[in-house]
Amino acid sequence: MFSKDTLKNLTHAHTWLGLIISGALMIIFVCGSLSFYRAEIHQWDRFHNFHKALPKEQTPVSHVIDKLQGLGYDIRFNDRVSIDLPSENKPFYTVFFLATQDGKRQYVNYSFAADDGRLLDLDRNQFFLADMLYRMHYHLYIPNIGFELVGIITLIFFVVLLTGLLIHLKKIISHYYQYRTNKAKDKYLDGHILIGVSAFPYTFMYALTGVYFNLALLFQASFGFAAFNGDFSELDKALGKPDAIQQTASGLTLPTQQYDALLSHIKTRYPTHQLTYLFSYGMTDKAAHVEVILRHPGSLHEYHRLRFALDDFTQLSGDITKHNPAQASAATFEALHYGTFGGDLMRFLMFLMGLACCYLILTGNLIWLEKRVKKRQQSKIGLRFVSAMTLALSSGVLISVAMCFVITRFLSEYFAMQNILVPVFHLSWFFAMLHAFVINAPRKVMVQQLIVAALLFLLAPAYDLFNGMLAIQPLLLADKAIWWVNGALTTMAILCLLIARHYHKGTTE
Repeated sequence: MFSKDTLKNLTHAHTWLGLIISGALMIIFVCGSLSFYRAEIHQWDRFHNFHKALPKEQTPVSHVIDKLQGLGYDIRFNDRVSIDLPSENKPFYTVFFLATQDGKRQYVNYSFAADDGRLLDLDRNQFFLADMLYRMHYHLYIPNIGFELVGIITLIFFVVLLTGLLIHLKKIISHYYQYRTNKAKDKYLDGHILIGVSAFPYTFMYALTGVYFNLALLFQASFGFAAFNGDFSELDKALGKPDAIQQTASGLTLPTQQYDALLSHIKTRYPTHQLTYLFSYGMTDKAAHVEVILRHPGSLHEYHRLRFALDDFTQLSGDITKHNPAQASAATFEALHYGTFGGDLMRFLMFLMGLACCYLILTGNLIWLEKRVKKRQQSKIGLRFVSAMTLALSSGVLISVAMCFVITRFLSEYFAMQNILVPVFHLSWFFAMLHAFVINAPRKVMVQQLIVAALLFLLAPAYDLFNGMLAIQPLLLADKAIWWVNGALTTMAILCLLIARHYHKGTTE
């Protein structure tokens, strides 16, 4: 199908491009896979310091707004006040807004009990693990350029996938079930190909949607100049974006109970949807408007953003039906990327496929390293450093993520998680690289680091199970979110141990 030179060029492109992005891609896939359980990780994180079941009778949102106004903050008319409504995974109100404090404009957050509206001693920044993993996934925690950098990495990943498919296209069916076990090198290569081909629809979808999310703004800007001669207002109309609502404060005040009436109106109008978020612009001013996010579980288009006037409930923008093709496409991409359309089973399958991509990175890096070791004409110190960095950016990432879970589970009472988790992640990675540099045996290093990662991943589930069995915290065994998170951590530990076992066999051979 292809000439030898073409196949050679495709192989070089696949190998070198994959190697260049492998470290960042490992972080993206490990953190992204765990982010399928982002809400559950929030609950798992909060459980050990705060737990309360969602009450049947909830205090109305107007009571929370009364409490917020009583705090005396200077909130401007057009500043957004975000209210995260109570849910099973987060059984309390969370309010987040920009306000003037000590002469400075800064973000402030508070949590209020769902049963009586009392102010809770919960710091949004303390329960930071889920947010950190999610941010690592989409911008690697690199300021200013991280978001676009992940988009470029995803674009390169798209090329790596296509070159890998073209390399094996001729034998993709005849050699699909080939798994040679006589030689370690053949076994890892066959496993790499088998998982790569099997997971291709998933990885292709993720590369496509990842490029869309992270580079869409650049594409839209280029399209705006090319198709609309720089008229971005016309581009916004084509994309189905609502017109900006220009409003000024009226000076007249509405009772806070108007929010309760509005939410009741929305629930009556959309009975099959769940209210998740509320964004207030203008608070209780007569000219205020309110945005809400509705969730339709199990639907391909799960989330819908609608805007209403607080005064008379006139719907200003938004619709639960995606009539605009661009909006419908964006909602479909979002549902595919987040795996929200198929329930818990689909989400778990997507989690497993994300871990399969991690296996591709681990095997690909190990195959490349063992080939490089056999080449004589190269600097030994240079190869040793590259080998250490490559291993740290594959198996070392698993140790870094596992350490973040351990620190969060056992030391959250003693340290501010927002200040400590990112340094812990980087320090763990550095020690993994140092370990790889000292040992200087790629397969042995990867086996040892995978075993360490597995043990770290098992610490929290084992401790929670022990506490639950002794009835120290009986809700540990009853809370669904705790089961999901500990199940995900146990799955990752099992995967690490299985890969380490196969690699250890190759080492002894």
